[in-house]
Formats: sequence, C-alpha cells, structure tokens
Amino acid sequence: MPQSSTDVLQDRLQRIGVGLIFILIPLLYCASLGTFLVKLYQMGNWVKTPGTIVEVDLVEGRYASGRGGANTPYSQCQARYSYSFAGQPFEGTQVSLYNEPDFETSSFHERICRDLLEYQESEQSFQIYVNPDDPSEAILYRDVFWGKAISPLVLMVAVLFGAGGILLIRSAFVPQTEPKQQDDPLSEAVTAKIFETMREVEEARKNEPRKSEEQVQDDDYYATNTAMFLERFFDKMTELGKEMQDRDENERKKSAEWTDDDKN
Repeated sequence: MPQSSTDVLQDRLQRIGVGLIFILIPLLYCASLGTFLVKLYQMGNWVKTPGTIVEVDLVEGRYASGRGGANTPYSQCQARYSYSFAGQPFEGTQVSLYNEPDFETSSFHERICRDLLEYQESEQSFQIYVNPDDPSEAILYRDVFWGKAISPLVLMVAVLFGAGGILLIRSAFVPQTEPKQQDDPLSEAVTAKIFETMREVEEARKNEPRKSEEQVQDDDYYATNTAMFLERFFDKMTELGKEMQDRDENERKKSAEWTDDDKN
C-alpha cells in the first residue's frame, strides 16, 4: 500500500531530525577539540616568570566513570603559588591542563606534586607560565597527553556518526522508488564484530589492576585501547572470513549434491 503524503513528510522529518543529531555529535567534538587547541596555542606565548610555591596538597578520592563505576580512584595535585608580573603581585592555583578527577592522569599529578613539594621545602623559585594579556591567569605545567586530547576511537566514532547523519539526511530527499533491499548478512556480521570487540576491550581494561607509574605512562590508556581493539578486531575479521569461506564451501557442496540428484 503506498504511503500518504503525510506519512512521507513525517518519515522525511524523522530522518532529517535524527541525521542532524548524528551530525551534532562530531560538531561538538570538533568544537571542544578546537577550543582546547586554540588555548594550547595561546599558552605557547605565555611568559615564563619566577614564582614561589606557597602550598601543595595531593587530593585522593574516587569518582564515577564508565571505566570503573563509582569506585574509580584518582589523585589530583592542588597548589597555591605567588608571582610578580610588571611589578604587580599575583597568586594562582591552576596547576595543569587537567583539573578534573581522572584516573588516567593520576600518576602525572602524583609526580608533579612530589616536584612541587621539593620546591616548596627548598624555597627555590619555580618557573610559572603567565598570560601577558591577563597576568592573573597562570599555569605551572603545560603538559599535553595527546592520547586523551585526540583519542583515535573517539575520532572514529565521531566520523561514523557524522557520515551516518549525512546519509540519513540525504536519504530523506531521495525518492523511494525501489523496494527495500534485504539486509546484507556480511555487513551485519561486521557490525556485530565491531561492537563485540569494543565490549571485550572495555571489559578487559576495566578488570585490569592499576599499574604503577614505572609501568605505564599517563597517556597510554587510549593508545593501548586502540591497539587492543585493532588487534582483537583483526583476529575477529580473520575468524569471520574463515566462517564465510566455510559457509560458501558448504553451499557449493550442497549445490553440487542437488545438481547430481537432478541428473539422477
């Protein structure tokens, strides 16, 4: 039964709406990444200024995350420091670019906290990066963990969502003149393997014991996730290829048997 014009319009609007939502996800990711990169570029022009570490504290606790639920441990270095710029005294509290509770940067915070304590106890001056346009804005460490800033898995998901959104919107303006094609079993199998691999990697990483600072760098979690995903996904694609090959071989044998039966 052919669809009415109202049904066709409703279907198109739904496709456009979902497509726009899909496109919004990579746009938000790009906006967030762009803001971070612009800020990082601006920090490259900040002026090194000697200062004094006044107070240092290592805060430890737990927070809710997708990796470990509500029991994910974290360590965060907090500090207060004083400095002078253009003859004016200032105080600052921003230690690094990573100010939120995060398991992946815990050993980084533990290390810099030890360093700052040494400077505080020895009363040595510490090089502080000061924004010359706004001297009240300063930071102690400008270290960047690119594995967190540009995660390959997150980037891949953003690209997939964006492509899916574009295809959905495009399909809303393409006349539905041909009957709906049957689902492609190969595409379904590959998609299932992708999600299966992602679940396995997340579960494996979630159950790993926390490594010491000597065993792992702070920014290796996302890189390790990507390597683990690619390795397991390659193995699953190899298995899938073998399964498809065996299935085709069985179909050829059955076809040959039916041909022999017809001849007899």
